[in-house]
Amino acid sequence: MLKEILQIFQYIQKFHKDNFEALKITLEFLLIGRNKNHLKEILAKDKEQIDERIQSHLLSYGLKATRIETKMNRKKILRALLEIEVSIEEVERFIQAITLHKTILKLYDYATPMEVNRLVALLLDLKNGESVYNPCCGLGSWLFSLKGKNFQYYGEDIHSKLIDTARILAVFMEFKNVHLEVADIFKDSAFGKLEANKAFCYFPIEANLNLWGFRDEALEPFIKSFSEVPFLAYTLKHFHQKAVFIVRSLLLYKACGERLRKYLIKQKLLEAIIEFPRNIFPHQMEDFSLLILSKQENKKVLFINAQNLFVKEGKYNKLIDIEMICDLYFSKQNTEISRLVAYENIHLENFKTSYYIKGQNDKKTLNLTEFVECVYRGQRVEVKKDEVLIDCYNAGIKDFLEYGLSEEFDEFSPKSNQKRIEQLKIKPYDILLSMRGISPKVAIIGEGIGDKNILPNAGILVLRPKNKEIAKSLYVYFLSKEGFLALSKIYQDNQERIGEREIANFLLPQNFLEYQEKFNKLLLEGEQIKKHRQMIRKILGF
Repeated sequence: MLKEILQIFQYIQKFHKDNFEALKITLEFLLIGRNKNHLKEILAKDKEQIDERIQSHLLSYGLKATRIETKMNRKKILRALLEIEVSIEEVERFIQAITLHKTILKLYDYATPMEVNRLVALLLDLKNGESVYNPCCGLGSWLFSLKGKNFQYYGEDIHSKLIDTARILAVFMEFKNVHLEVADIFKDSAFGKLEANKAFCYFPIEANLNLWGFRDEALEPFIKSFSEVPFLAYTLKHFHQKAVFIVRSLLLYKACGERLRKYLIKQKLLEAIIEFPRNIFPHQMEDFSLLILSKQENKKVLFINAQNLFVKEGKYNKLIDIEMICDLYFSKQNTEISRLVAYENIHLENFKTSYYIKGQNDKKTLNLTEFVECVYRGQRVEVKKDEVLIDCYNAGIKDFLEYGLSEEFDEFSPKSNQKRIEQLKIKPYDILLSMRGISPKVAIIGEGIGDKNILPNAGILVLRPKNKEIAKSLYVYFLSKEGFLALSKIYQDNQERIGEREIANFLLPQNFLEYQEKFNKLLLEGEQIKKHRQMIRKILGF
């Protein structure tokens, strides 16, 4: 079903290059396509009559039809819609696909992953008859998580095209009390002094905000590069029970968020913080967290570390175990990933969940430096004229064997500095790491290199473990989910690079030596992968 809807959207794109416009027209057709009898009647008309019927049908919902390009074949789309049943669930999947999966369309700033939407809706726990305020509502994708509830929804956004789309989605879900308006909230909110029961705000990361008409003494002066603070300050004035905010985690521990942290504690507004996995928001490399604020004189803060609750989905990660997160929130349990902390024990310099959970966890860690003889990075070795050349080979990321001992290095590069060669040459059971990249690349050197002079290039970091068992344990740990995430975080926190200083502070789990038990099994599986790839290349004629 999703495939057919995407095909309709792609066809409309040929005539409407503005992606917002193409999306709106697609949704208008999908809305019309829900009534098959009406659809058949429209198909029997000529082009002008079809446009009139479309406009009339949308007007009956209080919607204004988008002008359709003359050359676009209306009947082709209407016939395609006769063959499919468009459900609310399919429309939600379609919105997710074109905003968060097809990021080339550049619509990802205007929607939120459906898993995050559902988590927020569950945490807010809207009751029948309550009201909810959603500034910066974007395309209105959060509405999908609220279907089936009887409440008053107030959403506004500065972009009229977004509000137009959100209105169509509200009609799809047959909401009766949805109020959507175009407004610059810092200049003149469409809802005046609205005070809803609850609120949700996923701020837009924009450099320029019109804050001249908005003042908040407690949280001023605002930092232009952190728009979530003025949005949070504004939203605080428009709810009286509970609100959820998506914020960059930098505000939880960096100097830029110090005033905000002090304010939340002083006013006893902070109820919970949930730290998200990395890379769940397209084109956002920073860490994000959920702030849950309530106006009930909180005495404790619940910290939930959800950083490892994800699965890989394409280029990005997908949040999982939403129900478990909600159970922890409502039960206020202390577990391996959650901790309830009294206000008097909160440190204003750090609100990160990992800080509180690690600080009180019995699980000890070990420093990597205890298990390695040395750590060094590859460097260039100059070749001087008139000196005897020594046979050498270069080692680069291209030589890293996947799940196995790296022993083949084919790039022959003679050098002349014997002393430097001896200092830099790699040895069996050295661990090699890529120094740069979005995610780490790892290799372990096999005994098959013999006495060859193999020199790491300038993009390689070399770790020399104290013995084979440590080397095997490190290799498997770095490739495991836990180790890979820990290693990746160093890259992501240091502008996608790692060096001697960063790896020197790397912490290993107390039981990390147990990972060597999986080493031989991993190598056997790696051999099978290698054979399969060789066979595939042979089949394809490479």
